[in-house]
Amino acid sequence: GSWKLHLQSARPKGPMKHDPPILFQVDVDPSEKYNINGHAPEAMKTLPKVITSHLENMEAGPDLMKAVDEGARIR
Repeated sequence: GSWKLHLQSARPKGPMKHDPPILFQVDVDPSEKYNINGHAPEAMKTLPKVITSHLENMEAGPDLMKAVDEGARIR
């Protein structure tokens, strides 16, 4: 399905971690009103592993804000 997993949410006083994470099936619930984490055990098992793998394999790009601070032109 089209899953969206919330590990944390932005709040005015700082991020709020969700333990357990909040899960939505956005093709059925595009407004994200219904947390279905208790009804989709396979997604709750698989998605955190996908996220961990993604984060472990990411490579940092150039620091564009540093370039702006130093007066470089970004095209």
